[in-house]
Amino acid sequence: MRGDTTVTLVPVTWYYAGRALLYLILLMAPVAVTGWIADLFPASVHPVSEFFGGVLVMPLLYWGLYETLRRMGARSQSFIYLLVLMFLVMTVTQIHSGATGGGWQHWISGLMMLAYASGFAWIAWRGYKANQNDAHAVYHAETEEQINIHTQAILRAKEIEQRQGSGG
Repeated sequence: MRGDTTVTLVPVTWYYAGRALLYLILLMAPVAVTGWIADLFPASVHPVSEFFGGVLVMPLLYWGLYETLRRMGARSQSFIYLLVLMFLVMTVTQIHSGATGGGWQHWISGLMMLAYASGFAWIAWRGYKANQNDAHAVYHAETEEQINIHTQAILRAKEIEQRQGSGG
């Protein structure tokens, strides 16, 4: 029917909607935790607690979340790629703000965000290599198993042949 704007969610759409919601929660949880921790401090040190929360605590929470996901068996690198993208977007935004007259704070924030993006890109590379090494190990283990099966079959065939030839 023309003009119908109803969105039908089929299972694939539910899957992607669920993944998008999960990634949104994973990306926003450290921000919320950092803000909550900063609010615990007195108002006189609130700007300093927000700064340290954004500079130290939030990246550590993201890294810890990523490592927790890896230890739980998640082999997808999508989360870390989203982190790199998020920090790159924040880098561009901060540097653009600094270039359009926003002040030196934006330049420092932009460089800091670039360092975070680089650090998380390195972590993503490390995870990619670990996934690649795991795949190679599985392939070689399966190949070795197939060789063992074939070797046992050949030895068994020779044994049967010897028995039949010796008096069968």
